Amino acid sequence: GLLPAAETALRKSLAAEPDSPDAHYSLAFIYAVEKPPSLELARWHYKRALDLRYPKSPEMEKLLAPSQ
Repeated sequence: GLLPAAETALRKSLAAEPDSPDAHYSLAFIYAVEKPPSLELARWHYKRALDLRYPKSPEMEKLLAPSQ
């Protein structure tokens, strides 16, 4: 039940600091685990986090892997 509030807070954070790798990663995680997942948004924010030098996450890579 806290995901919508967390998403709102992270979006506000990114409005103030658009190059925050932590905020992009956290949004990617939220989008990846919500029901149903928003994988396109999750992938975009994860890629942005990586571009900003956030370390690769095996957990996130698994969540965002194409389903077989």
